[in-house]
This record gives sequence, structure tokens and C-alpha cells, in this order.
Amino acid sequence: MADESRNEPLTRRRPGENRGHQPAGRAGSARLPEDVLRRTLSAIRSGTDAPAEAAEATATAAAAEAASPPAGQATAPPAAKATAPGRQGLAGEPALPSWRGRPLGFGPGADAFTQPIPVLPADTGEQASPATETRAASTAGPAAPPWPAAAAPPEPVGPKPPGPRPVSARRAAPERPAARRAPARSRARRYRVAGAAAAVVTVIAGVTVARVMLSPSPPGRPHDQPAVVRGLAAAWIAGQLSRSGIISCDPVMCAALRSRGLPAGHLLALTSGHGDALHSAVIVATAAVRADLGARLATKDAPGVIAVFGSAAARIEVRTVAARGPAAFQAALRADLTQRRESGAELLGSDRIMVGGAARRELAAGDVDARLLVTLATLGAQHRIDVVSFSDGGPGASLSVSPYRAAELTQATAASDPAFGSSVLSFLRSQHPPFAAALVQRIRRPGGRAAVRVMFAAPSPLDLLNGSAGAPSGG
Repeated sequence: MADESRNEPLTRRRPGENRGHQPAGRAGSARLPEDVLRRTLSAIRSGTDAPAEAAEATATAAAAEAASPPAGQATAPPAAKATAPGRQGLAGEPALPSWRGRPLGFGPGADAFTQPIPVLPADTGEQASPATETRAASTAGPAAPPWPAAAAPPEPVGPKPPGPRPVSARRAAPERPAARRAPARSRARRYRVAGAAAAVVTVIAGVTVARVMLSPSPPGRPHDQPAVVRGLAAAWIAGQLSRSGIISCDPVMCAALRSRGLPAGHLLALTSGHGDALHSAVIVATAAVRADLGARLATKDAPGVIAVFGSAAARIEVRTVAARGPAAFQAALRADLTQRRESGAELLGSDRIMVGGAARRELAAGDVDARLLVTLATLGAQHRIDVVSFSDGGPGASLSVSPYRAAELTQATAASDPAFGSSVLSFLRSQHPPFAAALVQRIRRPGGRAAVRVMFAAPSPLDLLNGSAGAPSGG
């Protein structure tokens, strides 16, 4: 016993526990005299309450028999009386329940209500050991027989309805796979929604940026700032204008052109009261130049516009000077346009020059520079060529004044000739003004096909197709 007491943990103290560890005595069933029993049963069957004398006698006999323990057993401490709503008992005692339709602690079924109440271990999340349950049952005092509740419904037959599980059962229950998959599905759904939203935002941002970049810049935007517009005009002039002519400009614009590599000897600074724009081939008309020359700039000195940059006060125009006067300039311009259309029609009728798509329409409209037309005719006599496209018209200018000055050429035959590119490059680089090209280079078209790009400098000369300038050498 000593070893068992040392090894097993002590149990918690509970109400009604026998501290002396004496064996609990079991109260026997109450036995009433036969005459009392008959009168009581008769009252129950007749549906009327028993007389008060029978009730008092029954209560006295039950108390006397319950108070006398069986022989050989120690006297157990008295148990508390179980009370329930019903008839009022003796003075100072709670009301006794009505016995109609219930066992009264004697007769058949009485033992079912006088069994000792089992001692339950405390809910600590662990199961009580058998030894602990045995010791708790042995030390528990005799429990008073409880009266059954009047309104207690009968227990339903069949499986019990689902209810909350004990804490220990909820802890021990393994996690179901569906419970683990539900958060994952929810996260995946959120990620898909977030990804779709991010894709929509990216597309909208791309469309907005494209519209801003492709749309004309309204006044006040960075592209209309004088310094920005001046830089754009200087870059185009340095890469497109001929170096053989003089360029007139205000001092600030001339400084920008010098920074782009143009020699100072090809620049003529125009200041208030100084400089004659008629001694140059091109005038860069900034706001300062327009204020200095006034209306005569567009009507007399330089009526032809070959490029425009910016707007409003930041607007810069690149104009060709009418050395023989505005009337002669306009007449030569109209004659040159007519000759370009006629030459374009001749090239379209040649079986050695292939032209298609937009290039065919531009050639028929007279929108191609006269030098480029003569060069194509000469190359067509040597090779079967295919004109892929025309380009490099002046930005913001009319094609009648500033036609396309560049073209991309490829070999028209199905069989590739390795000597085609070298032969065309050699021919173009050997020309003299006015047919000397400003740029000749070999390029690679999409798909890997070799091509040659040729470009002539601005401005386009007039009266070139009337035969006064001759023809390219080698033609």
C-alpha cells in the first residue's frame, strides 16, 4: 500500500468525500409496512393525493429505516436531502416532489435511483487512470438518491444529434485533408484575382503611355519648351541639311548647331539690323528671327518650309531661301512637282523596277525627290531592283516642297546575287553633286534579306528634271 501511495498521484478533494477513507455504506431500499403501502398505492390509482397521515408515516418510516445501517457496517454521515418542486414538506424543509407517476424510493425500480453516483475526474484534457478511479470510488461517501426531474424528456432512440465535441476530442482529432486544402484554394483564388487585376492595370498604363507619346504635345509640355525644341531642330539640321550651303540663324540657334558639329563658316548669325538672310540657302526661323524679319520672311525671303518643330512661341521653321524672288520660286516648285509625277509614272511602267504598296502611290503622286528618281532609273538599267519604301520627308512640311529623299532597295530576282549589294554601293558612292548621296549603307531587312539604303540631303533642288543638271555618271 505504501508503494502504491507513493507512485500514484493524489486525487483532488471533492464535496461529500469521506476523509477517514472508510468503506462507504450503501443505503438499503426502504421497506414500508403493508398497510401503509396499500393505502399509498390506492391513493395513486384513484388519482387523489394520499392523506397527510399516510405521507407523514411514509416519511417517518423511510427516515427510520435509512438511519439504521445494516449490521456490521459503520454509520455513514447523513446525505443531503434531494428536493424538487412539489408539495411543501415539514417546517424548515424544502418542498417534496409530487410522487404521481414516479418511483418513491421503494418498490420496483427503486434501486435504479439509489445507485452511488460515479466520481468523474476533472476535465484536464487527460484520461484518468484506473487506479485513480478505483480510489475515488472507494473514498466517495454515500450519495443521496436523487428524485428524477418532472420535465425531463425521455432520451431519444437512435444516434445522438451532433453536438460540440469535448476539448480533449477536439485536440486529438487529426486535421482533415479538406480543411488543409480549403486555405490553399482560397489563397490560389486570391492570387489569380490579384494577377488578373495587375494585368489589367499594366495594359491600361501601356495604352495611356502610348497615347501620350504618340499624340501631339499641347503647349506647355516639355516638347514645347524652347530649349527642347531647339535641340530637336539642331539634330535634324545637322543630320539632314546639305553642308554645301550657308545656314542663317539667331545667335542662340547658331551655338546649338555648332555643338552638333556644323562648322562656324557655314553659319550666318542674324541679329537686329545685321546679317542678310538672302546670302544663305536655308533660314532657321526661330521666334527671334520672325520678330526681326516680320512678314517678309514668309512672303519674300523664304517662302518654302521644309521642316517644322514645336509650336506657338517655341515654334522653329526651317525655310528655303528664294534667291530669285518668291514668284520664280513658286513657278519652279510647280514645274518640279509636275516633272516628278511624270518621272514616277515612267518608273512604274518599267519592268526592271518593282514598286508596290505605299511606295507605288507615293511615286505616282510626285512625292519623291528628283535626285532619287534619276538614281533609280540609272540603277534599273544595271540591275532588276525592288523599291521597298520611301522615307525622310521633312517633319511638319508639305511633300510638294519637301519630298521623300531616301529609299530602301533590294534585288528583284528570286536568285540572290552576292554582287548586287557591292555593285549598288559602289555606284552610289561614286556620284558627284547634285547626285551625290548624303548616306549610303547596307542594311538587313526583316527575314534576313539584304538591302541598300540611300538618302539625299535637304533641301531638294528645283529644275533638276528639265535636263539642265545632266544625269548621274555611269548611266
